Amino acid sequence: MSTLVHSLVALRGCDLPGLVVIGDDGDTRIRSFAELVAAVEGFAARMVARGVGRGERLAIAAPDPEYMVVATLAALRAGAVPIALADPAGGSVEAWAAGALQVVRASGAHRVIRPSPTRGSLPALPGARELMVDDLGEHPLGGVFLPEPDSFRADDLALVQFSGGGQVALRATPYSHAALAAACDALLGAALRARPGDRVLSWIGLHQGLLGAVLAPLRHRVPFVIARPDPFDAARWLRLVDNLGVTITFAGAATLEQPARPDPRLDLRRVRALVCGGDVLALEAVRTFVDVHAVAGLDARALVPCFGAAASETPGQPLRVDRVAPEAYSRDGFAAPIGHVLGDMPRNALEFVARGRPLPGHRVEVVDRAGEPLGEREVGEVVVCGPSDDPAGRRTGLRGYLAEGRLYVTGRVDDVIVVHGCSYDPQPIEREAARVPGICAGKVVALARPGKLTDELVVIAEGRPVDPAVLNTMTATLRRRIQAALGLRVAALVQVPVGALPRTSSGELQRAAARAQYLQTV
Repeated sequence: MSTLVHSLVALRGCDLPGLVVIGDDGDTRIRSFAELVAAVEGFAARMVARGVGRGERLAIAAPDPEYMVVATLAALRAGAVPIALADPAGGSVEAWAAGALQVVRASGAHRVIRPSPTRGSLPALPGARELMVDDLGEHPLGGVFLPEPDSFRADDLALVQFSGGGQVALRATPYSHAALAAACDALLGAALRARPGDRVLSWIGLHQGLLGAVLAPLRHRVPFVIARPDPFDAARWLRLVDNLGVTITFAGAATLEQPARPDPRLDLRRVRALVCGGDVLALEAVRTFVDVHAVAGLDARALVPCFGAAASETPGQPLRVDRVAPEAYSRDGFAAPIGHVLGDMPRNALEFVARGRPLPGHRVEVVDRAGEPLGEREVGEVVVCGPSDDPAGRRTGLRGYLAEGRLYVTGRVDDVIVVHGCSYDPQPIEREAARVPGICAGKVVALARPGKLTDELVVIAEGRPVDPAVLNTMTATLRRRIQAALGLRVAALVQVPVGALPRTSSGELQRAAARAQYLQTV
């Protein structure tokens, strides 16, 4: 069996450019694959010399993306199990430390690998056993023997990836060495069909996007770019894509939803795969993004919706959209298809973006609350089975359905709004709300609060404070739009300051956390 460790060691003599590092100051540094391997093995030797053992779980706290890449690969090379922590930038020190400690404890990490303050500013993690390693392998360390690649067994645990946190339950995805190799091959091989001349850039935090950003490119000998991503700075992401000749790039839904203007100075003609994921892809946002950047040569067929490493569309195909009847969906949990011609489509039709077919070695199912499989177009919880998951299937916490072998994700199970026995996803409500003057897309959440007979619909929108009369007008307009489009009554419109709605590190709204905050105030 060929593991990621085999792939890494095989690059020792490869002088082709492998890693492009973009610093926060815009400085560009290039390492060949051979230089990257030397840095990784030097870092691994330092960890082993200081007592890190095979199978030891190591949380990686990085002040910059380059440190995260080298330290994580070094842990793999040493036979340890890395757990990448979120980037400390972009939030408060207290919030980062609390989230990092939550992952450290949940993962059972024995130590936290981190640099000393001389390399980068990182707050201490109280109670965590820390091992400081500053040198990114620039200087060789003799007398330390690293494990032979053939000593790694297929079912040995290789790494663990976490998502969630805060008021959202943590979800761990463990990868054995065999699973990690299979996931890399499925993503960059079967789905994206990597070829000579490709270059990869991920605009997703490494703690969530390590597989697509680093591991799969390394295994397939595809040069990759790492930079500190800001999900709200789509302009910088696209400038890097253009300037560095990127052909495959990953981005979250929050990045595609950022307002943008056509920039004819950009040249995006080389992009053949723009891979987008996230809980739910907003069709209007995706279409707008493609339309805006068509002037820069972005091909609409380059857009590749995916569902982690479990399912994906392929580059070069038109975007697949399913249009379903809202009444059957909300009342019966059935995605009944309606007219596929825009002229035949009722105004309030629900539209969902296909996330692709299962990748090789993976299976995607939809189940009811009891875990029983559902049929074609029946809406339930998405379950994935594959190399990295429980053979019995891992419940994802996401709602969706299958149609003609393709997966459609419609929302989160915990976010569903139930009114008079009918179930509504918040996204269609939020999209309609964003058409109201004064409410911005991506800065609004719909949630439920307890009522006398049933839950009631509440809409919370970020914005600058407005006069009560203006807020009353906004509320009346919102009620008319939601009633006409979805047949729902809005109990209240609540305005909060800009930035008050909780988000994930990738910029996605945390509706469950927003609901918990709201209920504490009423």
